[in-house]
Amino acid sequence: MNGNLFDVSGNDNHGIGNFVTLTADQNGVPGEAYLLNGNNAFIEFQDHAHFDPPLPVTITAWVRKDNVGQGKSFLVFSNRFQANTYDGVWLNINAADKITAAYGDGGPVSPGSRRSKTGITSLSPNTWHHVAVVINGPLDMEVYLDGINDCGDYSGSGGPLSTPNGIPGASGVSDLHSQNGPFNYGKGAVNDIRFFNTALSQQEIWEIAFNNSILPSVLANCPPDPCEVINIVPSFSYSAWTSVVTFTDATSSYLGPPDYVVWDFGNGNTQTTMGNASVTHNFFFWGTYHVCMTAGYFVENKECIVTICEDITLTDSGLRQQFESGAQNDIDTHSISWTLYPNPATSMINIDASNIEGKYSFDILDLSGKLIQSHRGLGLTQLKIDTLSKGIYLVILRSNGIRSTKKLYVN
Repeated sequence: MNGNLFDVSGNDNHGIGNFVTLTADQNGVPGEAYLLNGNNAFIEFQDHAHFDPPLPVTITAWVRKDNVGQGKSFLVFSNRFQANTYDGVWLNINAADKITAAYGDGGPVSPGSRRSKTGITSLSPNTWHHVAVVINGPLDMEVYLDGINDCGDYSGSGGPLSTPNGIPGASGVSDLHSQNGPFNYGKGAVNDIRFFNTALSQQEIWEIAFNNSILPSVLANCPPDPCEVINIVPSFSYSAWTSVVTFTDATSSYLGPPDYVVWDFGNGNTQTTMGNASVTHNFFFWGTYHVCMTAGYFVENKECIVTICEDITLTDSGLRQQFESGAQNDIDTHSISWTLYPNPATSMINIDASNIEGKYSFDILDLSGKLIQSHRGLGLTQLKIDTLSKGIYLVILRSNGIRSTKKLYVN
């Protein structure tokens, strides 16, 4: 701050010191930064149109927090701060001594009125740090500690940014206009507070902090994402009998099968299974269905989710896959010449496949895809069905790698 609270940008956003005193800055130069005593000292920034930009914004500053480890927060800068309300955008050092980027929607002080992201690293006591936050949107924020991305976690569920007129900004104090107190005063020092109506890059933040264009080799303090570490490879296969399709999850990872799988069959129906399990679904109608499989793992208190989808088409000639890279499935075709009679039937059916050379096999399934009977035949075959309940069944005949399906009605 060069020993004063003047706005060097030329926008006349000058600060007003309240019980602040000069102190040495981050370079040890006396009288260049402002000391906040933790009792009654703060800096106020007058209401100005330049403080009301829409997102994105960037806030940077040098800060020294002298009460690290004492459970006290330190508001480094807010463009709009009033009692018992979350307004504007702010850069805060929270009670755990970690950098927080946030903005409020004008509602009461609660997680439901703000959006925020908090870094993972606690500041060192009585040590100057360069802190910066970039706020693009509710789930698009960056937190930087000494020019390095400090990653972090999001919280809050607030609405759009609120920046009411007539409310000043502040540094070093929370609830500036509270009538009830006590106020929360920051203890430490601040210098070179900057507010930008754009999203600065890490390169730009590094240059502001250290006047050096060469970035370090390590650009982030982020721990590895457990969802990436386990290397989830989603996959599923399927087979069909006319409109009845059996799907099988084949997802893999370093942890093995998923903890759960959710199937969306693209026709308004869903089903949840265990990992690497099969599920059978009857679509009933021909058409193209956008089938999605979501596999989920629980890793280190985090839910890792991955979804893949494929379009499948059901026609009267069976199931075919629409992706060239997909797995081959049997083709259900009526190119085999055979008849099924009587149909409807009560106790006996005839399968006449006299045009087929050699033996053939045929299965009877219910509409869920469950196998009821399996037989072999040659030419004309008679079969008793008096044990079948009334309903609709599928008779699938196979010969020489070709299969054909007919519906059987049992009265």
